[in-house]
Amino acid sequence: MPALILSTMDGGKTWKKTFQSTRPFETTWKASFPTRKVGYITIQSYNPDPNVKQQHIAKTTDGGMTWSELNLVEDAQAREFGIGFLDEQHGFVGTMSSGFETKDGGQTWSKIDLGRACNKIRIYQDGKQKYGYAIGVNVFKMTE
Repeated sequence: MPALILSTMDGGKTWKKTFQSTRPFETTWKASFPTRKVGYITIQSYNPDPNVKQQHIAKTTDGGMTWSELNLVEDAQAREFGIGFLDEQHGFVGTMSSGFETKDGGQTWSKIDLGRACNKIRIYQDGKQKYGYAIGVNVFKMTE
């Protein structure tokens, strides 16, 4: 089954498909909306074929009405879990094997240590100070 994103405008009475990947063995998992318009979703791949390595995320710039895919990393072991963004450009994705950081809205990613199986990334703001937690096998605190 491909990954799927649905949206509702009437409190859940009706739903509309706003994104569907073209690949089998995928599901959407976690979402992060740093603003009302810009949001990101992890796309987990469970493809048993070890030659399928490219991992993706989905991004919206119109509040979830439309989505586009962005490449995360080409690594079959990097099954995606948590996602969190400090703002529209600076964010993090946790995977089964490590973490990744972007500072350009998901166009490029750098490998960072968020521990294994980082399934939750929570971002908070206290006044002007932003900070977050990456939670998986370990717990990491991030500050901006």
